[in-house]
Amino acid sequence: MVLTIINKQYYIISKHITLSGVSFFMRIEQGSEGMKIVVVYGAPMSGKTTYVRNAMTEYDLVFDYDALTHAMTSTKYQQHNDNAHTLVMSMRDKMIDHAKQSDNGVLYIVTTFLSYKLMSEIETHFNTQYKRMDTSLDECKKRIHDSDRPNKEHVMQVIHEWYGKYIYNKKLTDSDELSRKSKALYNSKDWENIKAMAFERDNHLCQICLRKNRNTKANLVHHIIYVKSDYEKALDLDNLMCVCSACHNKIHSKDEKEVFAGEEKQKNVRVIKV
Repeated sequence: MVLTIINKQYYIISKHITLSGVSFFMRIEQGSEGMKIVVVYGAPMSGKTTYVRNAMTEYDLVFDYDALTHAMTSTKYQQHNDNAHTLVMSMRDKMIDHAKQSDNGVLYIVTTFLSYKLMSEIETHFNTQYKRMDTSLDECKKRIHDSDRPNKEHVMQVIHEWYGKYIYNKKLTDSDELSRKSKALYNSKDWENIKAMAFERDNHLCQICLRKNRNTKANLVHHIIYVKSDYEKALDLDNLMCVCSACHNKIHSKDEKEVFAGEEKQKNVRVIKV
């Protein structure tokens, strides 16, 4: 039996088995959209929480990973905690199941990156929308500078990761001139100086391993927004991250999903086997 969804209606092709053989018939019904799921994603300081707060009604629910983790631990905002992560992910699964079985209201899921796991869980839900915050990189940087966050340097790295993933690194350019400029950059004293500043800021530790509570010595400085995406950010300390060789290779490999989250998948027509 195959369920095809087109324009939020579903068409069920059923089969009826008789003694003389197999006969087929079609039953057409209006699909129940159920509770709407709205995934609000964007860089830190892009206004996700404010957007949801202004959009919510009394019948709506919100899942905010950072807010929930911060509320149940003594860790800094957006600091990973294994115990809290497991519990909060379980809460998200329960809330998504609730949304699939409910008939009204909206479940807002606030997240920075779109993960493959999240999208696979909501892919079969008939009434799912994505809202990407369009706040500029400069505005997010200004907001974090003006905030009282205790871990500004880490948040600044995540801001650049987000814009690198969804905006800048999608537009790689290459030319002989850029290659010459890049080669000159990596051989310059300015690069050696800014690289030393990055190592000192990050305590010579791989920042990606650190998020997984592993202390690994960093031996490379990575441009979060690539030089081939925006050369003007090549000597921006906020755009640099100290990493180990293993994590650096993952970032630049086809298996990038193990380090950063997956791409948003949008389909106008979906066929689901039931």
